[in-house]
Amino acid sequence: MKETPQIILTSFHRARKMSGDKYSICRFQPSGSKLPELRFLAAEDASGCKLLIPSRLEADQFAAAYRQALLSRWELVRGWLDAINPQNGPILLLCWCPFSEATKAEMRAGETFLCHSGLIGKLINHYRPDVQVCLDEDREAWLDVRWRPMTYEVVNSLGIIDKQQNLFCL
Repeated sequence: MKETPQIILTSFHRARKMSGDKYSICRFQPSGSKLPELRFLAAEDASGCKLLIPSRLEADQFAAAYRQALLSRWELVRGWLDAINPQNGPILLLCWCPFSEATKAEMRAGETFLCHSGLIGKLINHYRPDVQVCLDEDREAWLDVRWRPMTYEVVNSLGIIDKQQNLFCL
C-alpha cells in the first residue's frame, strides 16, 4: 500500500528525485538552488548567528538553544505550523544533512548524526499531531534517536511511503 506523505524531512541531495513543494530550512542552499526558504526554521539564534553543535555531549544544549531561537520568532513558526494543510502534501523540508562534511565524518566513525530537521519533526508532532511527518531513509537509519520525531513514517528515495518499511507503525 502506498500513500502520499505530508511533511518529508530530507536533504537537498535526496530531494532531487522527490515530488512536492520544496523548502530550504538552512542558512544557505547549494549553489544554483533558488528554493523558497523557511529561514525562521534555520539553525540560527535570534540575532541570525549560526547555532553550532560543538560536540555530541552538548546536543541537549544545542536543542535548548534552538528551542529558544524558535521562541524568539514564534509568531512566524506558529503561523507556518497553523497553515500546514495535510491535504496539500507533500512538503519537503530540506537540509544539508547527512551530506555536510561534519555529518559525513560522524557517519564514517559509525556514529549517528544530529540534525535540526529532526527537532522540527518533533515540533510538528507536538503542535500538529494531525500532520504526518516522514523521514528519508538516511534519517531513519542515522539520525540520533534523541532528535527523532516521536511518530513518523519512512519514505524511499522517491519520497514514497512504502508500508513494507513501516510494518510496525500503526
